[in-house]
This record gives sequence, structure tokens and C-alpha cells, in this order.
Amino acid sequence: MNPRLGLVAVPTWFWVEGYGGEVIPLSRTLTVPHERCTLDVQRDARGDAVLDAGGNPVVDRRCTTTLETIGVEVRAWPSMYHWNFGDQKDQVVVCQGNGACTAGLGRAYTDPHTPSPIQHAYRFSSLGQQGTTDAYGIQLAITFSAEYRFSRNGTAANGWQGLPNRELSWSADHKVQEAQAVLVRP
Repeated sequence: MNPRLGLVAVPTWFWVEGYGGEVIPLSRTLTVPHERCTLDVQRDARGDAVLDAGGNPVVDRRCTTTLETIGVEVRAWPSMYHWNFGDQKDQVVVCQGNGACTAGLGRAYTDPHTPSPIQHAYRFSSLGQQGTTDAYGIQLAITFSAEYRFSRNGTAANGWQGLPNRELSWSADHKVQEAQAVLVRP
């Protein structure tokens, strides 16, 4: 945030560091062995079944192992950013589609002429806020939408299927001071 120590009626600019709003992919593949066995009857030179002492056919067990791969892909992306500035004011940014969304991340402070789209001007100082902390509790909740799909032996077994949304949140404290002009007589 900038300024780090806020001032009443001066907008504080907020932004996120460490996450760029991109789609978060994850995939795993599991290899499963399958054993298939057959029983083959032994035959003599004429083609008749060879019998054991009990009169039962003698059989050979023949097994082959094949490998099957099962894959799962999951992807999650931000669908909403909810900024709570700690003074009962908030800003919500809703993302469109199922891809990257940087609109709710704000913009890092680089110069005073390039403001962050996530900003808030406080009306009162943070004195007495959160007990003895004397700071506003800033929270950012990001709602992630997600979907998954399976594949079998490299071929998609189904299309993308939706998963329930998941909300993750982060918080920080922000102290805001108040400056007042005092008129004095010379």
C-alpha cells in the first residue's frame, strides 16, 4: 500500500505482490498396471489334451501386463476480488470468463501519476481501531473458480467439469493518521 502510513482524505493505493492473476494449472498422471492371464491346455502331437494323473487337463497359465495411464488436470482462475478496507467500505472486481484476470490486483506504486485502480480515501483516523492496534484491518478475498477433466491413455475421457468455487483471503493492517491545520495569531 502507498502511502504506508495513511492520511485522512488522501487515497491509499493498494496492490497485490506475489500473484499475477494467472490461471493456476495442476496435472497428475497415474500409471496402473493390468495383468491379463489365460489358461492354455497342453496338447500332445495329435492335438489331444494332455491329462494329469487325476484325468484333468494339464494347463499352462500365461500372463501379460499392460500399463494404463489415468490423468487428471485441474485449473483454477480468479473470478472475483473483494477488497475490504476495514472501515465498512469495500471494492469488488468481478472477472469475466475462465482465464487470467488482473483487474482486481491493483497496480504497484511506481510514480504518483500512475495510480492503482484499487484505492480508498479514509474519512477518519485509525485511532482506536482493532483495540490497541490503532489500524484498519485490510482484507482481500479472492474467489477462484475451477474445473477438472480426466484422460485415459492420453485421450480425454470427458470435457471440463466445474468444481465448487473456493475463496482464499489475506489481511494486513493499515494505520491512518489525521492532520489538522491550526491557526495561530502572531
